[in-house]
Amino acid sequence: MDQANPISRTAGRAERFGRVAVGAAVLWTVAVGLALVWSARQAGRAAGQTALAAARVSLDKDRGYLRWMTEHGGVFVPVSRTVRPDVELSGLPDRDARTTSGRPLTRVEPMDVLREVDRLTGDPLSGPGLAGRIASLRSRGGEHSADPWEATALTALADGRTEYAEITQSAGVRQLRLMEPLDTAPACLSCHAADGWQVGTVHGGFSVAVPMAPYEAVYQREFGRLALLGGAVWLMGLLGIGGTAARVHVRERERQHAVGLLAASTERFRVTAELTGQALYDHDPIRNATTWLGAVEAILGFTPEELCGLSAEGFAELIHEDDRAQACEVYRQGVHRLEPVFAEYRLRRKDGTYCWVEDCAAWLRDADGKPYRMLGVVQDITERRQLEHQLRQTQKLESLGVLAGGIAHDFNNLLTTILGHADLALGELPAGSALREDLTEIEHASRRAAELCRQMLAYAGRGGLAREPVALHTQVEETIQLLQAGLDPKVELRLCLADDLPPVPGDAAQLHQMVAHLLLNAVEALGKGGGTVTVTTTAAACTRDELRGSAVGGELPAGRYVGLVVSDTGCGMDDEALERVFEPFYTTKFLGRGLGLSATLGIVRAHHGGIWVSSAPGRGTTVRVLFPASEPVAATPPAPATPLGGAVLLVDDEPGVRDVTRRMLEQLGFTVIAVGSGAEAVAAYRDSAGTIALVVLDLTMPGMSGEETFAALQAVNPEVRAVVTSGHSEADSAARFGERGPAGYVQKPYTLERLREQVEAALRAERPA
Repeated sequence: MDQANPISRTAGRAERFGRVAVGAAVLWTVAVGLALVWSARQAGRAAGQTALAAARVSLDKDRGYLRWMTEHGGVFVPVSRTVRPDVELSGLPDRDARTTSGRPLTRVEPMDVLREVDRLTGDPLSGPGLAGRIASLRSRGGEHSADPWEATALTALADGRTEYAEITQSAGVRQLRLMEPLDTAPACLSCHAADGWQVGTVHGGFSVAVPMAPYEAVYQREFGRLALLGGAVWLMGLLGIGGTAARVHVRERERQHAVGLLAASTERFRVTAELTGQALYDHDPIRNATTWLGAVEAILGFTPEELCGLSAEGFAELIHEDDRAQACEVYRQGVHRLEPVFAEYRLRRKDGTYCWVEDCAAWLRDADGKPYRMLGVVQDITERRQLEHQLRQTQKLESLGVLAGGIAHDFNNLLTTILGHADLALGELPAGSALREDLTEIEHASRRAAELCRQMLAYAGRGGLAREPVALHTQVEETIQLLQAGLDPKVELRLCLADDLPPVPGDAAQLHQMVAHLLLNAVEALGKGGGTVTVTTTAAACTRDELRGSAVGGELPAGRYVGLVVSDTGCGMDDEALERVFEPFYTTKFLGRGLGLSATLGIVRAHHGGIWVSSAPGRGTTVRVLFPASEPVAATPPAPATPLGGAVLLVDDEPGVRDVTRRMLEQLGFTVIAVGSGAEAVAAYRDSAGTIALVVLDLTMPGMSGEETFAALQAVNPEVRAVVTSGHSEADSAARFGERGPAGYVQKPYTLERLREQVEAALRAERPA
């Protein structure tokens, strides 16, 4: 922005305006002079045109006389001393005639009659001083012989001219001479056929001479008056220029001050727009042109100059074709209703890529309320849209996870009853009983159903997680060894496994399951045609920006991560399939449960990692998984066995689960007090607090939940020991309790052995502080 002194700028502009005023006066003088010169020329031209009009009237009169006389073959006049029979008409049988009184008559040619009339009368119809005659290049001499000017004119008429006019000087007199062609009529051939005349040929011309002096005098008087008027106008113009220059000088000082204020305001506006990352536009609907400023280049790659002057139709071409119709309709509605415009759409950058923008515009109105400008702000919201999309995906997956977790929890209660009774029955049957095989199949089916529940809980991020250092490369190698034997020969397996990978804190079984899901999905994506599956493991430090966009949702902290990348050259997925790839039971295969990637997502979420999937039709699929790295932890030796016995308070709202668990605890040697709600548990514990060694407590119950019941029991006895049972994982269940949580946890469905391990560990644990 120009920072020069406003006073010096104003003085400079005033001086320039003074020079402009002098120049304007000079130009005004020249313009008036040129106008007078042009008027003089126009006056002379008008005099000539008036004289020409008079000449044409005279010739039209002569042509009319001649046509009438030619049609009648001439005129019979008495023979006299001055009028003798025409020798050239001697060939006509009726050249001579007599009146009834015997007076001799002779035929006179029409042209001779016209010549005599002009000679005797002048030309009273056309004005004083006009002299008309007929001339011909074919005349045998005499009155009709052409003078040099007439000869030139007759030659031009013979070449096709319809008239020949010229202002000439003769004996000091200016006169306008006009000649028009005299065509041969059929009646002319009665006398001149022998001369070789033919109908339509030009054999002469009507000539008239008009003195210019009378006409020029009229227009000279008019020009004199015009010159006086022009002088007055010139003087008034000089006065106007001087007055205007003075007023402009004053207004220029005022304008310069306003311009300085406006420039400063515009600069502040531009800088503010650039700092906020917004592009501003000013659209003129009358000119259909737009002016841009602000962060235009940062958003679209175009400079403001490249977009300035762009019409509304030209700007619409930059909108993505899928968004164009809707955006244009929003704009049209805003124009029609004169309301503010708000729209979100994709705009094409200069490099051909697209970005999401938010367009907000409003009308400027004049003093009468009529709109004359539309001002708008365009802001890049690409990152916000991406985050919103990730949030929607995360919320959808979280909702599906809640649903899957709820189903798994209820199903686990049923499986606990089935598996518990089968386990109890197997323990009571003799070794050779025929029922053992049936009960064993029931137990196996229950375990497979429990595995399905664990996959659903893993998808929900609530799977059981044993926290221990796991070598990820070991899980990859073991899974590959299991798969290689059954691979199709058309499938090529490429391994890029890094050495010395740090361990991952987590559950080895779940990580093994995750690797198996990823490899099986990759192999199945190749189809019957085969292809290549590439498995890569890495370890690297990652920044927050590198960890964004995970399907798990949320932000992963920067740090060192162990990565697994599985890519294939299969058919790939379109955008719709990619959106739903983590949904439970969604699959693009003809057969399949569709829980592979769903469970994988839950496993990654439970291990606080991230997962990214990229794919395109015909270009294969790549799945990238990252887990936080940690140092290995030394294993603790197993604790000695603890004798079991005493009273146990069992709390579970499901009658089937409560009954089978009671029988398991009694088989372990406990005296069991079984209740079906939290309120009953608190009352029973208060009545028998001194004799109850352990509480087996269901986590999810109607009315009073497991954590509320445990808090009430702690209010009775702060040292209460409890083992929590739930269909959710230990980590998910432990998160519901405070620092002084339960002494043990057993996940449903459980067997007698698993229940015994948890009860024994809880009784062996130190008393809460």
